[in-house]
Amino acid sequence: MTIMKQTFKNLVILAAVAGLTLAVSGSLHAQALEKVTISSTVYAQGPTDGDVTKSPLKSSITGAYLLAQLAADESDDFTNAASDKLGFDGTNFVVLDGKGNEVFGPIDELSLQLGSPAITAGLTNTPSGTPPYNQVSTQPAVLTYTSTTGGLTITVNGLATITQKTTLPTSKGKFIQTGSLSFVDGTGGGSNSNAPIVVTGFTITATGTENENTSSD
Repeated sequence: MTIMKQTFKNLVILAAVAGLTLAVSGSLHAQALEKVTISSTVYAQGPTDGDVTKSPLKSSITGAYLLAQLAADESDDFTNAASDKLGFDGTNFVVLDGKGNEVFGPIDELSLQLGSPAITAGLTNTPSGTPPYNQVSTQPAVLTYTSTTGGLTITVNGLATITQKTTLPTSKGKFIQTGSLSFVDGTGGGSNSNAPIVVTGFTITATGTENENTSSD
């Protein structure tokens, strides 16, 4: 039996990815991810009044903020519609419209690079890739966004956890594949419009499912 080729169309999450590889020990399968959430806290230098420097200015980076920044960086190719959302296809960050169709990507401004060591666990069936399987990998990661127009440029270090699993195939070979990605505790810094910023609590989560069939090519 061979697993159906992963032709995931409804990709889901954000700005440019310079090569995110979800290769974990064993065989981690390509997986469409969606329902993406992004949050963070940003501190910028406070204003100075005479000899007094006021408290840092506090703001946040969200998915909507990144889409707006992407529209500025890719103004010739991408217009940010109100219904757009960030997407991730297991390799690249992309942009989806309100119906879940990819409208832009892969995005080159954003990169999530997995580091080592990778701590893995779960069931890997034999032959590799035959369901059911349940795999999870936890490893350090570095997320960057680099504006091409002098806007947001950040580098944050955090912890990535990637999970992929399937249900037991039915008598007709049908099964459900589920994947998730989380990036937590992101801390770092950079600049926004050339002003220095510090970033903390940067979090990305994405989950998604696909219906598959062991008897399909």
